[in-house]
Amino acid sequence: MSFSTKGQWSFSYDEDDFVVANHPDFDSSINEAVSNYFDDVRNIHSTEWLMSEWREIGRRYPEEPNGVSFNATVATLSGAGTVTIESQYGQFETITLPESEFLCAVHAFHEFLSPARSDD
Repeated sequence: MSFSTKGQWSFSYDEDDFVVANHPDFDSSINEAVSNYFDDVRNIHSTEWLMSEWREIGRRYPEEPNGVSFNATVATLSGAGTVTIESQYGQFETITLPESEFLCAVHAFHEFLSPARSDD
């Protein structure tokens, strides 16, 4: 199963059922970090919670906690319009990307997991 939006984020599973994220405009370190983050997010309920929580993070930034962790990965609103994704155990290189791209990835991953989506 895979899902792609033209010129944007695509998602699939590898042979070990690991989530693989790909964006053609980003290098392998960003794609690897996003893959690891969404592999930890893993399901549609967690993705919906992330979407809701991220709205709150934007409202509270910079006064309140500004990140969302899943297992060993964390995405942090690290500046105006910038997200940092890092591993708590050094499994991948810490990366930054525009918040708009992070949110596009969140929504694309939600679509990837959506049971209403067809597998055309």
